[in-house]
Amino acid sequence: MNLDEVTKLGILPGFFIDRIRIFFQFLVMFTLSNCPEPMRFSFLFLFFLLGFVSCEKIIEVQRFDGPCTIELVDGSTITTEYSIEILESTGTITYRDSDRKLWSIKADEYVSYSCGN
Repeated sequence: MNLDEVTKLGILPGFFIDRIRIFFQFLVMFTLSNCPEPMRFSFLFLFFLLGFVSCEKIIEVQRFDGPCTIELVDGSTITTEYSIEILESTGTITYRDSDRKLWSIKADEYVSYSCGN
């Protein structure tokens, strides 16, 4: 996985969250245009609450501060002075090397990792 692919992972969920929120806003305005005033506020609160809560965690990333060591399946290790991030849905680790290049390791390519001093 290269930098462009990782960047797309970070951008796409935000894009979808914005689209879903716009949809909910449109739905609320369309549905509540003829409702009585007290009911309008109740529905408005309910729609926005559901809209924000349902989109809160589309992508979950755990971040661990470096230095970190990653033990690979073949027995070799990778050490980085920078933080690593782990995508919970796939277990993929993303890290930076000493030249600050971004790298990814799939879950089936590593055995364990440890971070901290």
